[in-house]
Amino acid sequence: ALRVRDYDRKQGRLTIWCGKGGKQREVFLGQAAQRVLWRYLADRGEVAPAAWLFATSAGGEFDRLAIGNLLRRLGARANVAGAGAHRFRHTFAINFLRNGGNLLALQDILGHSTLTMVRRYARLAEVDIAAAQRGASPADRWRL
Repeated sequence: ALRVRDYDRKQGRLTIWCGKGGKQREVFLGQAAQRVLWRYLADRGEVAPAAWLFATSAGGEFDRLAIGNLLRRLGARANVAGAGAHRFRHTFAINFLRNGGNLLALQDILGHSTLTMVRRYARLAEVDIAAAQRGASPADRWRL
């Protein structure tokens, strides 16, 4: 339910008015996402601040159902089983941690009120990191 006015182009910030748990939060887009969103909005031409940020070709709301259907179709084409919004959310969370993000920032980004779920992501990321470190250990490879 994002509107054009919910995106601050100068800061790359989206205001989510009714996110997880019905809470408001702000998220900041990376450079690549900002460029893609800028191009998308430029291609749409002049739109009112109250217009849907993501709209159908007729200008209507691109709602959850439509987004879910699109993600499933794209996932099927890319051979990604179980593609959907929550899978992308989980993938983002784990990669955020793998790339050095911290738990408190992730908690804010995802809109979780407690660290319980965020700790699950941390455990998943730690398993991946531990396996990668074991497989790439210089001391093991040098047979010290």
